[in-house]
Amino acid sequence: MYALKISDLNKKIPFEGDTPMSVKKHLLDSFTQSTLVGDGSRQKRCLPKRMKDKMISHALVLALILDDYKTKLSPLQSAFKVGVRILESHARALGCRVTSIAEVTEAGESLPSKSPTAQKVAELSLPLRITYTPKKKLGGKKR
Repeated sequence: MYALKISDLNKKIPFEGDTPMSVKKHLLDSFTQSTLVGDGSRQKRCLPKRMKDKMISHALVLALILDDYKTKLSPLQSAFKVGVRILESHARALGCRVTSIAEVTEAGESLPSKSPTAQKVAELSLPLRITYTPKKKLGGKKR
């Protein structure tokens, strides 16, 4: 759904396969925005950036749950065709710690974790370490 073209997105049901209609409707309602076009008789769907971000965050949460709260980011990167930095920022926003792990080459050599081909792993561990700093209030003394 992330990579659907506008023309496919505006079909009545843009999904193929034997997915139940209620699931298709829920996905469209959750991750697309619809507007009325012309005289209000036709509906047009769009997929703005915030909905794409929502889709990535939902997929990352699902992957974390399925992988016991520690998941590699490379499968999501290839599925969504986005950069690692975007996935890292989503993972950090969810409270995950993102680390690099060493990769083993075909020859059996271990590459250092700082190499560009190192795998990125997002791990959600408790307690969450989300820092909040309140904004300073502007203005002078209150009387």
